[in-house]
Amino acid sequence: MLFVGLGVDFAIQFSVRYRSERHDHPTCTRRFEVAPASGRSARLAAAATAAAFFSFVPTSYTGLSELGQIAGFGMLIAFFCRSRWSRRC
Repeated sequence: MLFVGLGVDFAIQFSVRYRSERHDHPTCTRRFEVAPASGRSARLAAAATAAAFFSFVPTSYTGLSELGQIAGFGMLIAFFCRSRWSRRC
């Protein structure tokens, strides 16, 4: 559940940016330019979250180490899935 909640963060960031751009620029064409513009902040959030989870890897407790690997790679996968989806809009 933790991974799903954090993965949804990327969609929330995109939605907030979309709403802001829609308010500032009411034309239809401008709204779809949000996807590339929101990529920088999403990349930073994905890298920070993945780095935080990867910091669990060197621990001697196996369960926590595996959680770090799974969740760290999961955050990167969630980011790349969001990136591919946003290019199709």
